[in-house]
Amino acid sequence: MDAGHDYATHLRTLLNLTPDTPRFSGGRDQHLNIDRTIRLAHERLQDDNPITGDDITAAGFNATLAWTLGIRNEAANGGAIEHVNNLSPWDFCDFLADLIDYNPRSIARQLRYFDELATRVRPAPETAPNVQQVHHRVTINLDTPQPFTDICGRTRNVYGLRIEYGLSPIAHRVDVTVEYKDSASLVCPVETIPDWMQAHIDQNKPVGPALQLT
Repeated sequence: MDAGHDYATHLRTLLNLTPDTPRFSGGRDQHLNIDRTIRLAHERLQDDNPITGDDITAAGFNATLAWTLGIRNEAANGGAIEHVNNLSPWDFCDFLADLIDYNPRSIARQLRYFDELATRVRPAPETAPNVQQVHHRVTINLDTPQPFTDICGRTRNVYGLRIEYGLSPIAHRVDVTVEYKDSASLVCPVETIPDWMQAHIDQNKPVGPALQLT
């Protein structure tokens, strides 16, 4: 077990902290209470008037100086400040223990620690899913029947469309079925697509960041 972990355990035992202890409890900000406990232990050692355990408690003195500079005085990265201020007292002990292991003896090293902390706790950026194929079907009821001339040269009114899209990184396929008043028919690839039908095909094609095909 490293020194930092042992120190966190010592603080929790000394201050009767549990994982459920809120930051603001007993009328106190427990972050400040932990800081004060460490500083008083350090002062008693400097005055050569320690009580039992002060030598262990005071080991966090440089860590509290770093916390004061970076978090209380807001010299650290904003992400680090937000993260530390949201820590429970239990986790705050882990934070101080981590600082002890980092050995923050200079201001430059203290600020470097907070920059590294902000990087560690920064949420990972959202990425679009890896989509290999998209199958999309739409059914359209036309408000006004539209004329369509099929491959045989017959022109009839179309009352609805069924469009099926098959999209992949290597090929895009669109199948269109026209619905007449009493029947339906698949539009052959060689047939001429009228402008009104092409407009519906283009308007309903699936698009967006979630459909970046790879």
